[in-house]
Amino acid sequence: MLLRYYDRHGIIGHMGAGGMVRLEPVESMPWASLEGVFALVGGQVLALYRHEHLFIRLGRSVIQLDGANVSREVQTGLATLTVERSGSVEVFGYELPPIDPPLSDDPTPHVEEEDFDLGLFIANVANDPDRAERLYRTQEAS
Repeated sequence: MLLRYYDRHGIIGHMGAGGMVRLEPVESMPWASLEGVFALVGGQVLALYRHEHLFIRLGRSVIQLDGANVSREVQTGLATLTVERSGSVEVFGYELPPIDPPLSDDPTPHVEEEDFDLGLFIANVANDPDRAERLYRTQEAS
């Protein structure tokens, strides 16, 4: 499975069934072939990808996004992503990534906090069914 490294430009990851990711630098991003995104957070893989349905990988846990309740809480530089589905609850805590310069000073148009925080991106996608439906549709799946 081909994933874009969420907060590193020019790097893709090949994720196997066990969740291990092999990194590969690329000069040109293969946008049409990407099936999702990932980041290494606290030494664990955090990923959002499509394999027929959208899935979230939180460390070793894999949860289908359809029918899941996803929330994110922030307290003093730490975030907690909680995913509930079919009576099962997974919690993934992580340090918030620094945003430098602060968004209020960033001249980049349309930049948002979720562009720096994969956990927030995942929560936002999970709570927007239309966005979730559109996300990571490869040309073959369209």
